Amino acid sequence: SNANTGQGEAKQTYLRDLFRNWKEAACLDGKDRQLWVTEWGWDTLAGQIVTEWEQAAYMQRCILLALGNGVNKMFWYWYYDSDTPTPVNFFDGCGIFNRFREPKPIAAAYAALRTFLPADMQYVGYAYPAPNMMVQIYRIGERYIAAAFKIHKDGPDHTLKTQPRAEAVYDMFGGKVDGKKARKLDIAPTWYIGR
Repeated sequence: SNANTGQGEAKQTYLRDLFRNWKEAACLDGKDRQLWVTEWGWDTLAGQIVTEWEQAAYMQRCILLALGNGVNKMFWYWYYDSDTPTPVNFFDGCGIFNRFREPKPIAAAYAALRTFLPADMQYVGYAYPAPNMMVQIYRIGERYIAAAFKIHKDGPDHTLKTQPRAEAVYDMFGGKVDGKKARKLDIAPTWYIGR
């Protein structure tokens, strides 16, 4: 759910439904058109503030959600946090880099996402294997990529006592995780790669 989707007196809705509605509207005349989303992001300094770690997690989750619901391209807003010493406006802290041009956690999370999901990926589907847990599934050739995460940060926790069968398991930054140990999911995707 995104508080910003209720603008212009429109009823607030789930982001996935908004993406689907946009895609349907774009193709009503029978032509298959691409759907691009521009100027989106989470602010770490002004407006509805999230932590830098949450910003990275939400970015990955939103792109996963978008690619599975008709969106072809997404353009993050913005490269750099505002140069203003005291941020006041939404987007002042949406940068992938801070105001000193140093990378924020989102930079590594975005690089990992593009490594896991190159342009030739195909969306397979999603699953809700436990309360407050979601898995988004993609395929590249014969290899499957699944991203599992906790949906609501204040909701129930879920621990995968035995990890799903996978050739490799990674955290949201692309750091390798021991796939044989139990893993407590959080809002940041855990990536499972395998055949």
